[in-house]
Amino acid sequence: MAEIQKTPSGHETLYTGQQFLDALTHNEIATLLEVLIGTLSPDMVENVLDQLQPDTRQTVQTILGPPDPSDPPQEKQAPSVSLAKLEQTWSALWQEWDHIVDEAAQEEGNYIVRERHWEEPYFDSTTFVRDLERVAKEITCGGCIGSSTVWPIVTRAPPGFSNSSCSG
Repeated sequence: MAEIQKTPSGHETLYTGQQFLDALTHNEIATLLEVLIGTLSPDMVENVLDQLQPDTRQTVQTILGPPDPSDPPQEKQAPSVSLAKLEQTWSALWQEWDHIVDEAAQEEGNYIVRERHWEEPYFDSTTFVRDLERVAKEITCGGCIGSSTVWPIVTRAPPGFSNSSCSG
């Protein structure tokens, strides 16, 4: 069972948040956040932000803050994501990679093909490589947040970022 985390002001954060994650869809949670944030005064938003971890606070401020009109327009700026989101995505992609490799080692796996029942099975390296390349592309070129925003994981990871779940 996960440990209940507390905000700097002492509020429990996991229980209620986890109930929302368990009971609502992604879209319902997004709508709830839109409504809640829309009802908060700027002072209340600051109060909420003060209770977050520094990296999370910075990410939320970037998302909530309007773009500076004096900044030169950029073609497609990568969205701000927290280190926890980077780690979650990184870990999920490596788990998918490991699953593909594990599947390739199975005698009756997805990458073992038998054209006819009397022929010897063979390893389908084309499909195996295609599946690995798809995951590698997400790791090096972009991952998905929401339904359309693409951002590169490898280039977004700041100095000092490490994924402890990937080290053996």
